[in-house]
Amino acid sequence: MQDRPKRRNNARKLRGIRAVAQRAGVAVSSVSRAFSPGESVSAETRARIFEAARAVGYIPDAVARSLRRGTTSTIGCVVANIANPTFAQIITGAGQSLQSHGYAMLIANSAEGAQNEVSQLEMLQRHRVDGMLISVVDESNRETRAQLAAIKTPGVILDRDLPGLANFGRVLFDHQAGLTDAVAALAQLGHRRLAFIGGTPSTRPTRERSQAFMKACGKLSITGVTRLGSYADAHGEASAHELLTGTSAPSAIIAGSNQILIGVLRAIRTLALRIPQDVSLVTCDEVPLMDALQPKQAVITRDLLLLGRESAEMLVSMVGGAPARTKVLPVSFRFGPSCGRPRADASAGDRLAIVQ
Repeated sequence: MQDRPKRRNNARKLRGIRAVAQRAGVAVSSVSRAFSPGESVSAETRARIFEAARAVGYIPDAVARSLRRGTTSTIGCVVANIANPTFAQIITGAGQSLQSHGYAMLIANSAEGAQNEVSQLEMLQRHRVDGMLISVVDESNRETRAQLAAIKTPGVILDRDLPGLANFGRVLFDHQAGLTDAVAALAQLGHRRLAFIGGTPSTRPTRERSQAFMKACGKLSITGVTRLGSYADAHGEASAHELLTGTSAPSAIIAGSNQILIGVLRAIRTLALRIPQDVSLVTCDEVPLMDALQPKQAVITRDLLLLGRESAEMLVSMVGGAPARTKVLPVSFRFGPSCGRPRADASAGDRLAIVQ
């Protein structure tokens, strides 16, 4: 008598699968594979089965399947700040790919704190995720590196340098190419003193960008100065204000992130300077807000959605048994009206006096 409810549930479940199969025009076994990440089902067939399942109201029992298969069909994702448009685009791209493979994504926000990051990694392990996508706050943090080294679950590092992690693949950006092209374009306009305001040097993007910036300036025999610190708008504002009020102010600034850009723009407005008449401006990473900026920003751009998609695809293949590998994605420079020729009739210090 005690077995009857279980039998009724199994029968109900089987009827649900058969209804989905009939509506989608596939075999029952295809429905089962479609709801099992890593199984060989084409994207078109999987989409048709999911649509049929929604139409008949079929929802598979994920917990029962996890217990039966020893997997959770869940991918963990740790990022520094989910409110940052950069990470929002990466997460969106990853989510699109993971959903097409039948995976759910568990997002953990480290709030730009290394200790939070360690706790979030531990949390994902407790949830027994099948794989991890990770963008660490501080590559030099010993606790984070030790935690990652102990993880046996496959993972992909998002644009960070963390060598020696056998279970982790990497998807990186070629930051040097974008910075080199931006410096060359500014030099061609006649700029001879440039500044790069970057984030924390304990992350790969800032290191790659600042190194490329100084190398390009040296090659073109122009002066380059850097101000590295954090990705916060406050750092951008303080650094830009200091540079632009100095005796040897730069005629062009490259902002190392969309958050730093906000601070730089605030400093330029406070000093009543004009873009590009008094100072030319280039930023890193294109976000939707930039469409509202006038003049339109010159930007060192990378495809953040592509980073998310490529990282997710790599991770899915690793969960299926593929080895860890490294993939490098392109970065390009797009010229914009925020860049112009430097003033020829006034020194850097005089520009501020003239405007005020």
